[in-house]
Amino acid sequence: MPLYTGGQLERQIKSANFGLTSTDLTLENTRQAVKFQTVQSYYQVLQRKNLMKVRQEELNNLNEHLRVVQIQYDVGYVAMSDVIETKVQIVNIRQGLNTVRGDYENAVATLKNIIGLPTDTPLAVSDNLDYFPHEESEIECLEYALEHRPDGIAAIYEIKRAEAQVNAAKSGFRPSVSAVVQGSMTGEEAFKADQSKEQWAAGISLQWNIFDNNLTSTRVEQAKSAQRKAESIARQNLETIRLEVHNAYTNLKIA
Repeated sequence: MPLYTGGQLERQIKSANFGLTSTDLTLENTRQAVKFQTVQSYYQVLQRKNLMKVRQEELNNLNEHLRVVQIQYDVGYVAMSDVIETKVQIVNIRQGLNTVRGDYENAVATLKNIIGLPTDTPLAVSDNLDYFPHEESEIECLEYALEHRPDGIAAIYEIKRAEAQVNAAKSGFRPSVSAVVQGSMTGEEAFKADQSKEQWAAGISLQWNIFDNNLTSTRVEQAKSAQRKAESIARQNLETIRLEVHNAYTNLKIA
């Protein structure tokens, strides 16, 4: 039973706890990503559905306009060019309607894939696209993201985990103390009740590796390198969060 390990066991346990927390945060980030993809895909279906309605209304209006223009041309009120222009507009709108209809079918198929439904499953969305003003400033959104984004928090715990690994590696410079208990028994038959002797001994064992050919120093430097890598990843993650918030906020204002 170890009594003192120079902080190795304590740091390893601490590092493992940080790693577990980081893993939980990564899982939560995956859940949030799935939620976002589902909502985004759902509203894309609504958008394509509304665009089909708009294109169909435009096509109906142009067909009515063509009927009126044709009558006006028959009585000599308009030129043939007006009729041709309206027919060209109808062809363009019909082509646009076919494109939007294809986009709608693709959006529905994407939504089915994200939520785990077979592609041949009937699916009809029932909500409407409504406008809700977003009053928060970009700075407020960024502060909230830095405080709540699981991937950002997980990167910080990875740094703490690496720091604990460095301290655990440094324990190799210190001695270790263990409590030792040993027992022995002898007899004519193994593990039978005829044991003639049974001996027990208890004591303290101290080990200190005075010279290890710089193995401990190498492990410390390796752990420090992993710590610098974790810090670099955390900084990159922070910049990614800033960029994503800025882009999302700008796209929101444009929309």
